[in-house]
Amino acid sequence: MRARRSPEQRRIVVEQIESWLREHPGATYTELALGIGIHTEDARKLTTRRVRHLVTDLESETKNRGGYQTIWTNDKILQALREAANGSEMLSGGHYADLVAEGAIQGPTLPRVIQVFGSWANACALAGLSIGHTPRDDYSRSWTEDELVHFMAEFLLASDSASIESYAKWSASDPATKRPSAGTIRNQAGQWNDVKARALRELRRSWA
Repeated sequence: MRARRSPEQRRIVVEQIESWLREHPGATYTELALGIGIHTEDARKLTTRRVRHLVTDLESETKNRGGYQTIWTNDKILQALREAANGSEMLSGGHYADLVAEGAIQGPTLPRVIQVFGSWANACALAGLSIGHTPRDDYSRSWTEDELVHFMAEFLLASDSASIESYAKWSASDPATKRPSAGTIRNQAGQWNDVKARALRELRRSWA
C-alpha cells in the first residue's frame, strides 16, 4: 500500500505535473507518470483542470482509427439533420454546426453536409426541412486546415481550458494578431474535440 501524501507533498506533485505537461503537451497519463516517477492512477487524480486539456488519449484515437468511427452515409446525414431540427420544420446551418460542435448531436460537419448534397438548401429539402438561413457554400477561407490546427495548438498552450468560451476570449485578447474565430475552426476544420486532438498530436511532435 502506498503511503498517503501530506498536503505539502501533494502540492509539490501537482506543481510537478503541471510543469511537466506544459513542457510535454499531448502526453498520455502513462507518459506523465513515467516522466515524474508516480503511479498512473495518481497522475490521473492529481492532474488539475488547468492542464488536463493537455493530456491526450491515444488508446481512444487508436480505436477510432481501427474502424469504430461513424461512417456518414446519406441516410445517416439526413437523420442527423432531422435530429438537429428537434421536431421543427426549419433548420439553419449555423444552428446545426453549433449542435455538432457542442456534442449535442452526432453528425458530420456543415461543410461535409454541403459537399455531399451540393448545398445546405438541398440537404434540408431531402430531409424534409426548410432553411432558416442559407450558409455560404464556398466559405471564404483565410486559413488552411493545418493553420487552424496550429492556432488551436497555440491556444491550448496558452490557456487553462480547451472550451470554446476560453478560445473566444483568447482569440480576442490580442487585437493586433488576427486569429480565426471558434466558428471558423468548427466550420472549416471539423468538430471541436477532433481539432483539439489534431492539435495535441502536433504538439507531441515537438518532444515525442
